[in-house]
Amino acid sequence: MSRYAGPKASLPEKLVELSPGVWLTSGRMAVIEGKNALAVIDPGDEPFSAPEGPLDGLREVMSKTGKPLAEVWVTHSHPDHIANLPEIKALFNGLIKVVAHENSPVNPDAVMPGDEFLVDCLATPGHSAANDDLAFYLPAARTLFSGDIVQPKGERWERAFYPSPWPFFTDGDTYLSSLDKLLALDFDILVTGHREVRFEDEARRWVEVTRRAIFEVANRAKEKRAQGAPLNEAARNIFLELCSERGITKDIALKRFDGTPSSFDLYDLPGVEYYYGN
Repeated sequence: MSRYAGPKASLPEKLVELSPGVWLTSGRMAVIEGKNALAVIDPGDEPFSAPEGPLDGLREVMSKTGKPLAEVWVTHSHPDHIANLPEIKALFNGLIKVVAHENSPVNPDAVMPGDEFLVDCLATPGHSAANDDLAFYLPAARTLFSGDIVQPKGERWERAFYPSPWPFFTDGDTYLSSLDKLLALDFDILVTGHREVRFEDEARRWVEVTRRAIFEVANRAKEKRAQGAPLNEAARNIFLELCSERGITKDIALKRFDGTPSSFDLYDLPGVEYYYGN
């Protein structure tokens, strides 16, 4: 497997109890225990009702706790996070409440979880074009569900696992503010929107590296703009500089420029463009 294929799984793809009252199913969906009921985070797009799929995990938790499912919490409205929402609503026949950001196109029933769940719900815009990103922090479990806002592109700054050194963004200042919100929390467990789980120092490092990536783009874009460099030339140079710093080989980096439009044009250039205009 290519070293740029993504981070290694840190947990087996089955029902896993991360901490008391917090489970991950075989998919990206998490199950949270409240006082009298359960909530799930991001029903995902995995085959929901397949044998040993997310629904099996949810039903196992319902059996263990003796509590019904009451709420579905949505980190953002991208299809890979909400494709199973109609199925889970149909299965539970309207008995659940959907919690999502007020900007979400899923038409949420509420914008905050119910009082019986000891959770802080934070608006963390920066990833979704709908500006509907939410993070869910469970203080008692010291666990943070970040959605897709945390994308370090590597375990450490010098060790990237993706052929781009920074995440896609169109508003860097908003993105940085959201990451600062997360860094102000006291968490030991980080769960990203794609079932990537990191613990203790590594959990915080993932947020810090994501922040550094945005910050480096901001600083270098502002420097090159002050020098009078054209946007496209500056963006390509910043990209190649940061690829080199992050251990992305030149042959991999240059492939990012292939195609019309290229992956670079679609996903990397907008971030530099933002700081050229601000």
